[in-house]
Amino acid sequence: MNYWLKSILSVILIGFGAINFYTMYELLGRSPEKPRRFFPEALKNFHRYSGYFFILIFAVISFFCLMGVVNDPFDFSPRGIVHALLALTIPILLASKLLAVKLYRGFYAEAAGLGKSAFALSLLLFAVSGGYYFLLMYPQGITGTLLVQNKCVRCHTLERVFSISKSKEGWEQTVARMADRVPGWISTIEKEQIIDSLVKTSSDLKEK
Repeated sequence: MNYWLKSILSVILIGFGAINFYTMYELLGRSPEKPRRFFPEALKNFHRYSGYFFILIFAVISFFCLMGVVNDPFDFSPRGIVHALLALTIPILLASKLLAVKLYRGFYAEAAGLGKSAFALSLLLFAVSGGYYFLLMYPQGITGTLLVQNKCVRCHTLERVFSISKSKEGWEQTVARMADRVPGWISTIEKEQIIDSLVKTSSDLKEK
């Protein structure tokens, strides 16, 4: 599964999470003076099934992320570590909520708090994964240049980087070699953006 599809699924995931979050407030948070906008049974069904779809999509995304970790080295950047910690924490919160609702009713009062926490962390997870991808991909030129400035200066001056002209294949080999020196410093998406930016810079140099 590519980054684009996972990011789209992440948007859908947040959508179901928002529905679940809203219906929870409608069911539990309204005062007697303010009647609910919808029938209680309809709200319960919306809440229940949006939760099920949320868990299903989360499981699908998690499965393909695990497959990606198996096939590619883990991203040990701060963003990658935060991503992993959030992805491990959210299922624990969801499982705790389900157990409180279905089996251990003595903890039922904590279910709402667990649901809120899971949704809040899901938003944060989206920000460092799907949201990060969208920010990285659009517009490509600006983000690619910023990545070159932030990543490549670890080992080189910008003057050196921007003064070299290579083909796309040449930059692919160079960036891959540089990325291998510090595992996790440059992710797969970032490599693509850096290469595109460097190829454009090389093209501009040839035209001068």
